[in-house]
Amino acid sequence: MKQFFLYAAYLLCGIFVFQTIPVKAQSETSSKDYTLAYVGDRVAGIYIFLRCEPYQKYTYIATVKVKVSWTGTIDESFEKCIKKAKRKYPSFNGMIFRNNAFSKADLIRFDDVAAGREGYEIDDFVSFTKSDEIYYGQIIQLKTQSRQVVIKHKTIYGEEELSTIYTKYVTNLSKEQYNEKLVEFQKKIDSYKFNIGDKVRWIYGNEVREGEILTLDEKYHRATVQYTSTDGTKKIQKLDYVKLTKLQ
Repeated sequence: MKQFFLYAAYLLCGIFVFQTIPVKAQSETSSKDYTLAYVGDRVAGIYIFLRCEPYQKYTYIATVKVKVSWTGTIDESFEKCIKKAKRKYPSFNGMIFRNNAFSKADLIRFDDVAAGREGYEIDDFVSFTKSDEIYYGQIIQLKTQSRQVVIKHKTIYGEEELSTIYTKYVTNLSKEQYNEKLVEFQKKIDSYKFNIGDKVRWIYGNEVREGEILTLDEKYHRATVQYTSTDGTKKIQKLDYVKLTKLQ
């Protein structure tokens, strides 16, 4: 496992010089610092440094213990670390791993660099559209290579769900905006909560029907409704909750 991350370190942190130095001119090279390093990429919008020191100035925030099962891809493992650290220190945008054990990381911030790729960070409040419905939630993961974010949100039935959305379809919200929208969305959730015996109305073709709920299928969000047809006979119809309007 250590070999795996040492290999990753060589990929992420490379030595570079700006011009070719002749071998014979040893005195000319003595003033150059060959320990300078750069980061080839970011993970979840965070700059990762492995056994190297950032060249640019930064502000130290904290040192955290890393308790992550280093399995899966290297990006997935780092994303787990970032997610845990963001819960307590949301403002950092860089991590320095100073030893091979990857048991600790220094959290740092480059003040002149945006913290999240595409302008988003973990725990941001956002809105997005899915199947013609606007949802509100929080980002729990950044997928930098595909320019997507994973958002935890409630469905129109009040159930928690994770959706992976391209960032171009996501809109940032302030905490105040998010709370306001959530109150409105909760009203919609409540409108799709039914009880057996409720009187409901729905549209079928060009006909407006009214009936009484006999059974509820909470797994598939469908109701069995009994209604009286135009010829006076009792009939049964199964309908999705979203098609029903509760009568007062």
